[in-house]
Amino acid sequence: MPFGGFQKAIATGAWVNQRLMAGEDYIENMWRAYSKEIRSVELQRPRKGRRFYKAPSYLSFAKYISALHRLGLLEMTREEQVPPPYGKAIPRHYFRIAPGMAADAAWDNPMRWAFVAERVPPKIVLPTVKPLTLGKSPTKVEVGKVLRHLESLRGRERETGVPQELERLSVVMADWVFSLEGKIGRLTGAGLEEVEELRDRLDEASGALAEHNLEKAIWEAERAIL
Repeated sequence: MPFGGFQKAIATGAWVNQRLMAGEDYIENMWRAYSKEIRSVELQRPRKGRRFYKAPSYLSFAKYISALHRLGLLEMTREEQVPPPYGKAIPRHYFRIAPGMAADAAWDNPMRWAFVAERVPPKIVLPTVKPLTLGKSPTKVEVGKVLRHLESLRGRERETGVPQELERLSVVMADWVFSLEGKIGRLTGAGLEEVEELRDRLDEASGALAEHNLEKAIWEAERAIL
């Protein structure tokens, strides 16, 4: 019997692993498919005696997926807002098998691993990137600093602190765009065109950083200082 639960007609961890081999999926869709298979197995058993196999509730299955996520077996790929019949939209989270984790031993009994992991004091992980100090004016010198900083972060997007630094720089660039908007009304001719081009490039770079699209942000920053 698996740790902490009913005997399973179909091992949940193995089922999720096989299901996501084909690509990403969201929790409710997986839960419905898994419950359907459990019920199918139950119907094939003799009807004498009590039911031995039990389909999980949605909440139980969602907690199971959360445990797989905490163990690093799954990674969330995206979130979409799904409008219900009434009220505001609710988030739908999609998951896939984390790179290199398809054959990990924890799939055999992930709840036991999660139970142990929750009782091990977490290690303190310090950020690996030092925030870049920038001025309030979007000069080409300041944009050049950002460009060199972003180039130093290539290949390090998953390191602790890097996503937060990208989001911080996105806000800084958005503030620069706002300050340039105030100047545009007072300029004419070549000076106006130059400031408008800088504004547009910084606006694109800010949006790219908000989406953690480092390569596009670097490309836009390069164009801004040409």
